[in-house]
Amino acid sequence: MQQRSYRQVPNFNFIPPEYLKRPVSYRRYLLQTALIALVLVEVFFIWGVRQDGAALQSGIDSARQQVRGVEEQMAKVNADKEEAKKLQSALDELEKERAALAKAQSELGIGQGPDWPGILAVLLQAKPAGIELVSVKNNDYRVDVTGTAPDLATLLKYRQLLLDSAAVSRLIMLRSSAGANSLSFSLAFEAAIKERSR
Repeated sequence: MQQRSYRQVPNFNFIPPEYLKRPVSYRRYLLQTALIALVLVEVFFIWGVRQDGAALQSGIDSARQQVRGVEEQMAKVNADKEEAKKLQSALDELEKERAALAKAQSELGIGQGPDWPGILAVLLQAKPAGIELVSVKNNDYRVDVTGTAPDLATLLKYRQLLLDSAAVSRLIMLRSSAGANSLSFSLAFEAAIKERSR
């Protein structure tokens, strides 16, 4: 039997083997796809965390500013309270001094005196017709009056007007003597004490 001889066909594939497309493994393709998806998920997760962190930091900064504003207001309120306490303390001291001064004036008789307008009104303006005053003298709270009256009834009416007046405290004495046509009289009374306006 005759052997066949085969002639070797030359290789016309001039592309180097390392550049030839290798067969793709399906498992490897799935693994690469899963890895890319995982990387994308992590990227989006990190981005979301950063966004949340930025929003949280902004909220923290805003809260800090509000706290600082409240602290400033509280400090101002406390300062106002301290100022009010100082003013109240000063007012209390002034009130104590005023009370002490009023007490001293009361003990010394300062700030009090006769109601001279009321005394002059009852002596001169309210006197009955026919009463003529000759002299009016005052000695501290005592007032001495001399004058004439047409008759005893008019003199007693004048005496009653003096006693009814709030400016007169009490009548000390009343003397009269008959003249040719009238009665001469002299009387003395204590003036009522009135608080003088400051």
